[in-house]
Amino acid sequence: MKKPISTAQKWTRIIIMTIGIVTALGFILLEPLVKTMMKRDRLSGQRQESVAVVENLVKERFDEWGRRLAPQVLVRFHGALIPSDGVFGIDRLEVGQQAQIGYRVGKSGKIYIDSVQPLPVNSPPVPQ
Repeated sequence: MKKPISTAQKWTRIIIMTIGIVTALGFILLEPLVKTMMKRDRLSGQRQESVAVVENLVKERFDEWGRRLAPQVLVRFHGALIPSDGVFGIDRLEVGQQAQIGYRVGKSGKIYIDSVQPLPVNSPPVPQ
């Protein structure tokens, strides 16, 4: 025979379930809103060009199902490590080397790196 639950236990269960449901709905409903805000912030900045140092480099690779995974580059720019969205000429990039970047600064002040590519051949190193 089951022992009946007390009123306090019933309310505790109701409160825990309510908190769980509200948290789950919050994650489900807020994700599209946050993504939209980040996209608008990124697009609010003007595209600029500069030079940054390549800190980490992951060349093109394939996963266990044979799908191509895009190359990834992490650059140090204004003292911060920032991932890049696009990489060009990855075979000529090396860790510790300076590279030309295209970037934007959003209204929030966050820096977004659009592209990374090797410096032109005849360009002198740029002091940072």
